[in-house]
Amino acid sequence: MAQRSHDTKAIWDTGNEICTRFNRPWVLQPTSTDNATTLSTALDTVLEVEADLDAELQSTYSQLNDAVYRLYGVNDKLREKLEVAIGKRPPEIVWPQMESKDRDQKRREHVDRLLCYLVKRIVEADEDGLVCFESVAHEPPLLARLRKELSACFPQQDPSTLETEVVNELKKKTKGYRRAETLTEWLQDAFFDTHSSLYQQRPLIWHLASNQVRRVPAIGVLVHAHEFNADALAKLRGTHLRDRLATLRREAGQASQDNREDDRLEALAAIEELEAYDAKLKHLQDGHHTGPDNGDRDYRILTPWKSPAELPKGWNPDLDDGIKVNIAPLARTGLLRIKGRFGEKETED
Repeated sequence: MAQRSHDTKAIWDTGNEICTRFNRPWVLQPTSTDNATTLSTALDTVLEVEADLDAELQSTYSQLNDAVYRLYGVNDKLREKLEVAIGKRPPEIVWPQMESKDRDQKRREHVDRLLCYLVKRIVEADEDGLVCFESVAHEPPLLARLRKELSACFPQQDPSTLETEVVNELKKKTKGYRRAETLTEWLQDAFFDTHSSLYQQRPLIWHLASNQVRRVPAIGVLVHAHEFNADALAKLRGTHLRDRLATLRREAGQASQDNREDDRLEALAAIEELEAYDAKLKHLQDGHHTGPDNGDRDYRILTPWKSPAELPKGWNPDLDDGIKVNIAPLARTGLLRIKGRFGEKETED
């Protein structure tokens, strides 16, 4: 009975992205969704499977307790006293992280995890590990790539209907989750926060953006923490930002010719924003530092446990230093889409 309970949880964990057993999200697993052909069907099925597994676990656990008490010769009266002394135990469920969450919260969690998984797969598959929200350097934008990945997950469903189903889930007012009216809005404003929370503030995918306030920054790019080294930063500045600047300048020129003053001013503002962002990336590249240590103008990777000879020179992250150390200079200098709590000192137990 103990082995059966263990195996049930182990199989479920193959859908948990932060578990070493992970294979693919729950809504994409044939054993969980019975090869559902639509997203809505897959969501309904996986919730039913979870409920069935929980019921099976709790029944098995109850039988296991009965067997143990019986083997130790504990009568009902003594058992009652023991259970009062032990106190209430957490329920045996396959998804303890979502204990006490309602059906809508679980549906949204499944959708968010599916989208996060697909975005992560897109970044990992990219040749240079730099995936822009806009079309730059002759590469398709992030949204187009995500739509393609979604369609591949449910090939029998019409792509437009599939996206509508996804967006309908994102638009719901669900406690603890950020609403999004479109996939673009979710990518811009919810993805990085969701991914960071899932990875306990040690995100593998970083969302760099030229603005933390505007709904659509002049440029946004996703990078993989393990691939974003000095060469990747140089390529981001020399290829992606330069191409985006050229596009914005053409748009400003065309708007001027067409007497679209509002569009021209918008493009000029984006150009100014992008040039300022490039200057900050140059500071990151050089390890620039003015003002107080660990301040908003300190672009260094701070590793006080290293000797002076071992300290990083400019943007030269060491993976062994950890995600939180390497992402910290981007967070405090405003290079990320959200500052978050990256780099903050954790309270020790």
